[in-house]
Amino acid sequence: MSYTSYKDYHAAELNFKELVESHFSHGDVSIIEESMCEPMKQLHDVFSSGLVKGNSMLALNIGGIIYPLFAAKCFKEIHVVELTDASVKHFNQWLNNGDEATDWSFAAKFHSKLEGNEYVSSFI
Repeated sequence: MSYTSYKDYHAAELNFKELVESHFSHGDVSIIEESMCEPMKQLHDVFSSGLVKGNSMLALNIGGIIYPLFAAKCFKEIHVVELTDASVKHFNQWLNNGDEATDWSFAAKFHSKLEGNEYVSSFI
């Protein structure tokens, strides 16, 4: 029987910026529509319908993937729970406009268009 070495994913720090840029970048339109635009539209529709009520929202987040939070402006407080120390670090970089933060401007522009702001230039 041969020995196989398995990677302990909790020991290795995942590069969340690389993860986000490879799966949510604005280069390939089909990837954006599937992975970001349609979910953002659905969240926007649900949150702006008035059916969701409350003062606080608990967001289980993965590595600074923050675009679902854009639609949650109906809440006074949003509590973000990250799954790893590396994802907390990445989220805080975005929150504090750090140099290593993921650029979510394309998601912000898309959300702004959902809100009816026509002056926003299209990224798609």
